[in-house]
Amino acid sequence: ATYGFRRKRNLPPESGTRMVGSRPWMAEWAVIQANTEIEDRYFIEEHNGAVLCGVFDGHYGPRTAEYCRRNAPTIFSAAMKEQQGDETASLKQTFRLLEEGWTSEARKLMLVKDFKVAREGACGIMAYVTEEKVVVGN
Repeated sequence: ATYGFRRKRNLPPESGTRMVGSRPWMAEWAVIQANTEIEDRYFIEEHNGAVLCGVFDGHYGPRTAEYCRRNAPTIFSAAMKEQQGDETASLKQTFRLLEEGWTSEARKLMLVKDFKVAREGACGIMAYVTEEKVVVGN
């Protein structure tokens, strides 16, 4: 058996650089497409003088990764308040709530007979970067 992927079209990789917020943070990224539809999502945001970023690798479609990209910053902000600024606890809580939230969304989609969602998922990594430290969670 041969394992691999087929491309229906050869799209150029996406890459870029940008300043994040008002501080001298710089973010760089590259996306190299392996699937016909890019299933991966990322975000880079300033958060209380630090940088919060995340990458979510979608599996069997982009919906789970897109859900995480849209919701992770807001969930992390709420977790930071609840956890009184503890970045490690906040990242753990963020991933737990992302999983619970996506599971709820997937159940709703299955009720309307969108059974493809049962195969979809994502893995992710997030980082909270300050001038003094980097906190990473997955």
